[in-house]
Amino acid sequence: MKSTIVLASLAVLFTSTLAQDLPCTTTVVLPAPPFNISPTTTTYLQTVTSTSSVDCGSCDAVTTSTEFFGHGPAKPSPTETVIVESTVSTTYVCEATYPAKKA
Repeated sequence: MKSTIVLASLAVLFTSTLAQDLPCTTTVVLPAPPFNISPTTTTYLQTVTSTSSVDCGSCDAVTTSTEFFGHGPAKPSPTETVIVESTVSTTYVCEATYPAKKA
């Protein structure tokens, strides 16, 4: 019985230490873009990138994932191209709410 408790305690200690040493990543799930079934193709001359801070908790990295609801309906071949001045893209950065881990 004693050996079981000691082994269980060591397993918990090892798991806790291991979890603290591994880096973690926060995932931001973005909404799926709308399905575009128009035969018009849009070309952007410029892309402006903005930065958005994300609450990563105790993590120090962030990644994005997009909701996926399938491939959508078939799109007809492009018949017209529209040129637009610019579009906006967003980059996400971590803003940890907990103090950084001490070495």
